[in-house]
This record gives sequence, C-alpha cells and structure tokens, in this order.
Amino acid sequence: MVSCYLLVSLVAITWLSVGVVFAVHAVLSSRSESQCLTLMGKAAAQAQMAYLRDQGASFEALVKRIGDDNHLSYCGIVGTDGAFVAHTDPHKVGTKAPERTGDQMSWGQVEAIRYTTDDDHQMLELRTPLSVQAKPIGQLLVGSPAPEFWTTALAAAEVAPPAILIPLILVCAGALLLRRLILPIAQVQQQLRHMGSLPASMPLQLEKLPATSVVSIGWNRLIDQLKQTRQDATQQSLTERVAAAIEGRKQQESLHVLDHLSEGLAVTDTEGRITFANRALAALLGESGHGDEASGCPISDYLREHVDDPGSLEAVSSASPARATRGEVTRSHGERRRTLRIERQPIEAGRSGHVWSLRDITQQRLAEEMRGQFIDAATHELRTPLANIKAYSETLALMDDVDVEQQKEFCNTINNEATRLARFVDDLLSVSSMEVGSLSINRQNVQLRRMFDEVIDKVRPLTTQKSQEFGVDLPEKLGEAYLDKDKIAAMLVNLLGNASKYTSEQGRIGLVVSSTDGVLAVSVEDSGIGIAADELPHVFEKFFRSKDHRVQQETGTGLGLSLANEIVRLHGGELRVKSVVDKGSTFTVRIPLVQEARL
Repeated sequence: MVSCYLLVSLVAITWLSVGVVFAVHAVLSSRSESQCLTLMGKAAAQAQMAYLRDQGASFEALVKRIGDDNHLSYCGIVGTDGAFVAHTDPHKVGTKAPERTGDQMSWGQVEAIRYTTDDDHQMLELRTPLSVQAKPIGQLLVGSPAPEFWTTALAAAEVAPPAILIPLILVCAGALLLRRLILPIAQVQQQLRHMGSLPASMPLQLEKLPATSVVSIGWNRLIDQLKQTRQDATQQSLTERVAAAIEGRKQQESLHVLDHLSEGLAVTDTEGRITFANRALAALLGESGHGDEASGCPISDYLREHVDDPGSLEAVSSASPARATRGEVTRSHGERRRTLRIERQPIEAGRSGHVWSLRDITQQRLAEEMRGQFIDAATHELRTPLANIKAYSETLALMDDVDVEQQKEFCNTINNEATRLARFVDDLLSVSSMEVGSLSINRQNVQLRRMFDEVIDKVRPLTTQKSQEFGVDLPEKLGEAYLDKDKIAAMLVNLLGNASKYTSEQGRIGLVVSSTDGVLAVSVEDSGIGIAADELPHVFEKFFRSKDHRVQQETGTGLGLSLANEIVRLHGGELRVKSVVDKGSTFTVRIPLVQEARL
C-alpha cells in the first residue's frame, strides 16, 4: 500500500510539473507574439518619420537601434524592389529579402511566419508595409527568436527544486504515517498467510505484535484467548481424550467407506448447502476431482450445472423438506447420454438437513426399453402363427367338401406355422442358455461343401420370392472341418435371411466363402437399407432392433445376431459388420478350422 501510495504521488507530481512547463511555454509564446506586434507599430512609425526627415538616410542607424533595444535576431527595411536598404547585418544591404516557408499568421497589415533556421532554431519573422502620404516606400522586417519547449523546460528546471521539494516532503510524511497505520494489519496478514499454507494437522504458531494500535491490541487478545483454550483442552481427562479419538476415528472410517461407494452420496444442511460429497457423486456428474470441492455450494445449483434439463430437478427441489422424494434426470457427455436417479431423504424429519443419493440407471432403462420391444415382438411372433394355425384348423374341422389337395395345403400351412413357433421357442431357449452360460457346441467332422449347399437351399426360396439376385462364390475344394454343423448352419441361415429380409425386391445378396491358412472366412453381402453408424456397436446386443422405420416394419425379435455372434465366439472366431445406410451391409465370419480325423 505504501509503494502504491508513493507511486501514485510521484506520478501526480510529475504530471503537474510537465503541465506547468507546457503552460509556461504557451504563455511565453503568446507574450512574445504580443511584444513583437507592439514593436512593429512603433518601429513602423519611426521608419516613416526617418523617411520624411532625410529620405531614409538614417535607416541604417534606425534598424540597429531597434534591434539592440528589443533584443531581436535581426531587423531590416526592404525597398519597393525587394532588396534590403538597411539591415542589422551590413552584408545583407542590397541583397534580396529571402522568402520564408513555415506557419503563416497575420494581424491586420502585419504578416508573420514561423520557420526553422539552418541550425534548428525556431524563428518568428514579422513584416509590415511602410508608406508615406499613401506612397509605398517598402517593408519593415524583424526577426525574433520563438520560445522553444526544451528551453522553457530547462529554465523551469532551475527553479523547480524549491517548488517540488515541499510536495515531496509532504508525500514522504504521508507514506510514513500510512506505513505506521497499516503495519499491524500487514503483520497480521503475514501470519495468517503463513498459517493458511501449513497442513491442517500442524499446530498454529502465532506471535504477538507491539501494542501500537487497536488492531495489534485486538490481535494480542486473540492469541491470549487461543492459548487459554489450548490450556483448557490439555486439562481434559485421559478418558475423554481417548473417547474423542475413538469417535473421530470411527467417523473417519465411515467417511472412508462412503467415499468408496459406487453410488453418489451428498449431505446437505438445512439451507441446502453441501457439507459432504463422495467421489462417486463427482464422477457421475462428470467432475474429475474429489467431491469435497463442492462443499459449501447449494446442491440445487451444483446439480443444475451438470444436467441436460435443469427443470427436471424442480420436482425434487420443490418437495416438502420433511418427506422423501425422488426423480430422474439425464446428463449428456459427447454422444453418450446417461439417466440418473436422484433421491432425497430427510435427516430427523428435515430439521438437520438431507441425504442425497445419485445412481446411474442408464443400463436399467435400456434393458426395460429392450424388454418392452422384445415383448412386443414376441407377442407378434406368437400371435401370428397361432392365429393361422387356429384359422386353418377350424376350416378343416368345419368344411365337409375339402378336397385332398386343399387339405394338404392347409396341413402344410399349419406345419410351417408350427415350425415357426418351434424356431422362436428355440431362440428363447438359446437366449436363456446364453444368459446362464450353458450354451454349448457339439463339434463333429463336417463336409463344408455339403453344409453350405444345405444353407443355400434353405435361403434360396426367400430370395426367389423377392426376385433378388443371389450370388454364391464357393471354392471347389473346401474339405472337412471340426465344428457344430447345426449351429453354424443356423448362424449362416440367420445372416442370409436378414440380408434378404432387409433388401428390397430385385436387390442383390452375395455369399463369399474362402479357406486360407486354417481359417474359414464367410462374407454375407447385401444391397439393402444398411445400418446407421451410431447403431453398429449395438447390433449384437440381445433384443436390439434398429430405429429405422424400414426395419420396424419387418417382424423380428432382435435375438438372431446376438445368437450368431455367440455361436461364432464359442467356435473361437469373430463376427464383424460393415455397413453404409441405403447402400448395404457386409457381415464377415472368421472361424479357425480345427481338423480331427473321423472316428
């Protein structure tokens, strides 16, 4: 503070000194011009009188006297022919008067010009016409040195020390007084700053100050009170101190346990300010630090900063403090969106604050959504074949004149619908086995060519019905492989069936098979509707179905690709997918071939 005070004072004094120099310079310039104008009037009258008296014979003496009396740089009289007839410098008599360039001014008949000489000095030259009895006889010309700024500054500097010394003395006296007033405050601040930098476990070491002000006296009384409090604390019984230590350790252990829970927890006081928050709360809200950083912040403001819709917190915040309440909010981080459940429980009927819990229920909501989609799909898958079976069965039972061919057609329809139901039940059983980890494979030696021919025969009617181009690329020699034929065939039929289902009529479907380096590679390509980039990571999840309306129009349970992926995994292989919307998809299966001789 003293340094700032001195700096501001010195700047003010410097500014005042510069302003005084500028003001003096302006006054001197104005005074010089006034003196020159007055001189021109008198000198012009004297020159006219000398002309009347002796026809200008005394001009030389006149200009010398005018120049000496008025301290002019030069003075001269120019004749009507433009040459000097008299000049303070005799060598210029008879020479032409020079034309000056510079700032021009005029006052009546007096013209003035301010110019710079060859030696960089400012000069003010004034000219006024001379006439006798209305007859021009020439011009009176005088040159006076113009006041320069640095000349004025140097002149002011000679008398400045006495003028500036007194303000400087007053400033220094004020600095000493200010230092004396703020020194106790600075000493207190220094001790507090040092105390704040120490760890919380270290004892406080405070020193008394000289009693020079009310601040130092109050600080000393505070230190005395602190010492007295410490003495009272040391006089407690050993039992009380042990009990306090045990209670404090229990509290620390409880806080440590709460800090490592996966569920976010926070405790607020009666005003809604956070007094404790664990790590999980900060992590669920996207904070990288510890939950203690939120201490003292209103929990409503803290939550609003980290949720997508602050209005969704109103139901929880506006509820009565005396009862428990809950709500759900969403929080987006990049492309991920989480659903969080917020619960608030009062402590002692809300008189001591509240306990807030925050839980991530994103997976639960996704599971509920997929379960709902599965139930809708399963209901449709069950209702449709059952309705057909019932309709055809009633027709066979009620009609008396049904011919044999029509009976066979009805029976085939009933058989197909029953097969469809059995396939759906098998999918459900496979999902159940997959969830409990009991889905297994039964490996055996399999003729690969024969297996692919059977798969093609099952899929070709689907492609023929939709007039689709079905291209097959099979090597001439595939040999044998040791794998589960039924499950691999079911997986391939599923992939090819999906390709046909989600490809429009007259589209293209391709099956490409190769066997190199002990790996069976199968690619199923189509020119169908494709899969969006944000949905590709989820296509192998159970019950997942694309949100594309073209996919929703087709029947399905969202289980086929999940089962196919599990079958490939059990064979030690991998199933990958590449897709572009409206251009098609490519599913690639790579399975290591395990050869084993036929028993």
